[in-house]
Amino acid sequence: MNNTNGVDSRIFLIADTHFGDENIRLYEERPFPDTDTMDREIIRRWNSVVGDNDLVYHLGDFCSGGQDRCRELLSQLKGRKRLLIGNHDAYLTPQQWRE
Repeated sequence: MNNTNGVDSRIFLIADTHFGDENIRLYEERPFPDTDTMDREIIRRWNSVVGDNDLVYHLGDFCSGGQDRCRELLSQLKGRKRLLIGNHDAYLTPQQWRE
């Protein structure tokens, strides 16, 4: 797919990253000693596949830790991101997510 700049891009769908969510890390038995390690590895894997011009739809349950933490995580992830609010994302309002 060509984006508006004529550069090839791809579309990705992802969900349930649960950045920073210790309860999910334990409940899902994710193989990381802590959430910081988990977050770094998800970011590394994301950025190893997604390019700057790619479009990523995140289908809910992005992160825990508040608006500033989510903004910080988004800035580290490649691609043009579109977030859909999941049930674990309800701690922020839709307006806060847009910001």
